[in-house]
Amino acid sequence: ILLGKGRDCTALVESYHAFSPQHTKIMEKYLVKSSGVATEPDYFYDVLKARATAALKAKGIDPVDDRGAGWIRISYYVFIV
Repeated sequence: ILLGKGRDCTALVESYHAFSPQHTKIMEKYLVKSSGVATEPDYFYDVLKARATAALKAKGIDPVDDRGAGWIRISYYVFIV
């Protein structure tokens, strides 16, 4: 979180929450008005997310529902580590 302190951390937040749309509601709350410098939107990351989602779904993986550790990995961390 401190990596974004004092600067625009939109890309940082979006890269961490790549397949979850809920972060956009929170980010709207902290929107800072433009400084007057016109910037062109960069759609590279949006295209990359769409292609990654399609590739995961083609392999039967839902990027939203199938993330996180399963019960086997959780039990490994609880009992072994």
